[in-house]
Amino acid sequence: MSPPDNMNIHRIPFVRLLLPFLAGIILGLTHIISSWVPLAFLMFAGGVMAFLAFAARDPSVKFRRGSPGGAGILLMFLATGWMAAFLAREEVAAKTSLTGPAIIRGYILQPAAERSRSQKVVIGVEAVRQEGKWYRAGGKAILYFRKDSQITEARTGDMLFLRTSLRKIPFYNNPGEFNYRRYMNDRGFFWEGYVNQGAWYRLPEEEKRSLKVLAGRVRTSLVQLLKDHGLSGQRLAVAAALLTGEREYIDRETRSLFSASGTMHILAISGLHVGIIYLVLMWLFRPAANVEALKYLRFFVILLALWGYAFLTGLSPSVTRAALMFSLFLTADVFQRESDPYNTLAVAAFLMLMIHPLLVRDAAFQLSYLAVLGIVAFYRPFTRPLLTGLPVIDKVWSLVAVSLAAQIATFPLTLHYFHRLSLLSPLTNVLVIPLVTLFIYGGLLFFLLHSLSFVALPLSVFLDKTAGLLLQITARAGTLPHAQIAQAWLRPAGVVWFYLLILAVILLIRHRTSRALIFLQVLLLLGAGGLLMREMKTRSTARLVAFNIPGQTSFLLSYGDQGVLVDEDAGKAKYYTENAGDYFGQKKIYHIPACELAAAGSYRADSIPPGILLREGFFASGRISGYFLTDSTLRNLHGKVKVDELIFSGKKWWLVKRQLGSVDPGQILLGPSVSNYAARRIRESCPESTILEVRRSGPCVCEGRSSKIIHKSFPLLCNFYTFAP
Repeated sequence: MSPPDNMNIHRIPFVRLLLPFLAGIILGLTHIISSWVPLAFLMFAGGVMAFLAFAARDPSVKFRRGSPGGAGILLMFLATGWMAAFLAREEVAAKTSLTGPAIIRGYILQPAAERSRSQKVVIGVEAVRQEGKWYRAGGKAILYFRKDSQITEARTGDMLFLRTSLRKIPFYNNPGEFNYRRYMNDRGFFWEGYVNQGAWYRLPEEEKRSLKVLAGRVRTSLVQLLKDHGLSGQRLAVAAALLTGEREYIDRETRSLFSASGTMHILAISGLHVGIIYLVLMWLFRPAANVEALKYLRFFVILLALWGYAFLTGLSPSVTRAALMFSLFLTADVFQRESDPYNTLAVAAFLMLMIHPLLVRDAAFQLSYLAVLGIVAFYRPFTRPLLTGLPVIDKVWSLVAVSLAAQIATFPLTLHYFHRLSLLSPLTNVLVIPLVTLFIYGGLLFFLLHSLSFVALPLSVFLDKTAGLLLQITARAGTLPHAQIAQAWLRPAGVVWFYLLILAVILLIRHRTSRALIFLQVLLLLGAGGLLMREMKTRSTARLVAFNIPGQTSFLLSYGDQGVLVDEDAGKAKYYTENAGDYFGQKKIYHIPACELAAAGSYRADSIPPGILLREGFFASGRISGYFLTDSTLRNLHGKVKVDELIFSGKKWWLVKRQLGSVDPGQILLGPSVSNYAARRIRESCPESTILEVRRSGPCVCEGRSSKIIHKSFPLLCNFYTFAP
């Protein structure tokens, strides 16, 4: 898989085709064009350019560099990617529009999983009936059933009729919040709902027949085999994830252990696991490669093993793309074709994106391809200079080099998505990867020979002990001092800067030219300037953030790197806002005490960060000011105080009109806990005021820069800053 020393652009034609296709998909996800007609015209224009160029009699027109034919082909691929993304977006929009009360005909994709108050079942939806009409749907729904013994007896593939109220997967669009709805939509999950007892029944004589259903049944039976042979708890979670791809049993503690040690990737069946299968089989069948009669038998056996393993793990996208990539390497090997790894990667990515263009924004898709690309690009330069000729040392260094190469290629995206980076990952993988290799082959042997008790028993003990050893290694590695860089936030611009920096270093090492050195210096200056500007902006920026938390009014006041969270329930809102994403980290707001909304009038002055005022219901941050109004904080002041925001949270809607007698706001904000009835009455009683409902309009962020620090004194004289939903 190492690239040739002198890479020729003509050896990687699919890379040249993948780049415009990928650019078209990215453009298609930006919602710039809302109709497919311009895209069809763009594709037609590219086809005409290519046809006219290649139909010319003059060879120089056909084959010269920069010919219209090549440009036309690239234009066609750009338009194809754009149209593929556009059609995928339209399909998602059409399916998510089927919300509300409905009758569903579908089949079970994942059987009932125990929850504290319900049973979670994944349903493959075939059709939806709404308002007397049936609609062909396609897609998956997460449904929660009341704890009922009958639904626990249903198995994968069973056909169901049920009545529920479909709703979109929740996403409240809070600043920095992970877009869980888009994440699930890209994986084919479009709805969720709750099914009452007696609102469903199973069709006894029908069942769904498909490859995925069959794979799901096999995976369920394999996990049950592990349970029957004594595996439980975290060890069962590790075994099920490594051998079948089933991650339902992984709890938060197990995720945290593997994440802190930099080995989280082994719990997600991907290229690592398929690569282990591929490399070991290639080594076992190496003698057959030189025998003409056995060469093709070797090819089919390894190909069958790769796709059989993909089938056992549920044909997930990560396993499918890895199996596809290694199948291409295997095909090139058996037909004695020299395959360029960059070109093979491009072919696999192109085929996957043709089938599912929305994969381009999947973090797992991006990280897996970048990891392989890093190994291809950096593995040989890392290993060659430090080879000793001693087999054991060279093998250990090879494992470290592979891990280092993958980590260099993926660490900017890792910081961007997960905000942490394990520094011990290369060393931890030296211990973990050999164990995982033994574990996978031991597990496959256990599944094949489970009916033989004298073989299955020692194998199950081996799996149990090895899973425990993996947990011990990850636990120890994650608790070592300075084992990881945590709480690190990297914006998209920072990701691009890091990859350009890696490119500049590669160019400087390979070519050692003055241009490469100047490129590196310019990047370093731009990075230092960007950090300085961001730091200056952070120190002088005041913010008021209204979070969209269902039934909970919660606001953040911040100035510089400090803030205070004001809400109805300090504990609950702090949990939601901390789990909303990386907004606090992006803005470098590190000190955030919580204050309940009811206690805002008596909040201790010494607990409030500098630059923030909070007294008797009034607040100010920088030059942003306002007043919190609840059912118990109505104040009649002498004169009229002008503020930017009047924030209301409560049920007594008539208090807003009364408070306007002594407070003159630029805008009235109604928190998510304000009912629809109260909001409507407030609009009727205050027709001349600008009113914004957080529950309907989404979260609001008000930012203003100020060169002055507020002193804790009245009156509040502040400029007005407009909210932007």
